[in-house]
Amino acid sequence: MTTDEREIVFKAIVDYWMKKAIPPTLKDLAKLTDKSVTTVAFHVRNLEKAKRIITTPTISRSIVPVGLVLTFQEDGTEEETQEAGPSLPSEAAPPQ
Repeated sequence: MTTDEREIVFKAIVDYWMKKAIPPTLKDLAKLTDKSVTTVAFHVRNLEKAKRIITTPTISRSIVPVGLVLTFQEDGTEEETQEAGPSLPSEAAPPQ
């Protein structure tokens, strides 16, 4: 399995976030990338090891790209989505 496949999965994660403002499930990513859930899970684990995403194993829909910033208007609608730098806010940093 190549780095190119991993980038396809990462792009699908970011695109899903930008379109829906919620994290994708592994099944969502499998459909979007036309890969098996097992293959997607492999790439998600490697993206987490590379610190490009954060996940919480016991929570579904917990795949978050590092540095993704969502801004919402007062009525709760999405105003702006952008990808920030590679650093994490201290409260969102993964446990060491």
